[in-house]
Amino acid sequence: MHHLINCTNQAGIFVTDLSLLKTVDEEFMGDLNIALDDEGETEVTFDFPDELWCDVWKQESSEIVDAINNDKFSLILLKAGTYKLEVLTKIPQANMLVSTQWINVSSGKISFLEAGQWIEDFFSDENTAPILELSIPNGKYTLSYYYNSSSEIISISVVNYDHKPEKLTTLPSLSN
Repeated sequence: MHHLINCTNQAGIFVTDLSLLKTVDEEFMGDLNIALDDEGETEVTFDFPDELWCDVWKQESSEIVDAINNDKFSLILLKAGTYKLEVLTKIPQANMLVSTQWINVSSGKISFLEAGQWIEDFFSDENTAPILELSIPNGKYTLSYYYNSSSEIISISVVNYDHKPEKLTTLPSLSN
């Protein structure tokens, strides 16, 4: 089953254990807002008028990268466009692997959110409807992001697996 995602200029797929959603604060959402703007195309750049955006972005998104490397959540940046998301419990065939990340699941559920919409809703005190919530046993899971540009399908493989991927040095991104 595909879930349609319409992305504006600042977007991403954010996957986390449900327990983390209750603990986010303005500082975290501000960091996430900067992290989503990897090309410096939004008004958040005005907060750093005398700095190169590439330097600001790398510095300000480093805590997000660290949290991903510590299995707190998973994030992949998206360019503007329409995507079809599918979540699988196996590795898909004939798609390009974009990124592999781990998350810890302690609540028995993970939530898939479009990060740009989540930020907007957070700062306007609205609840964000997840793209999908998935009930899975507690444990460590590998999330592998695959992208088929001809069909614009993003496949996320969620597998309980022992092999930890290499640490990220920057946030992964894909474009359609």
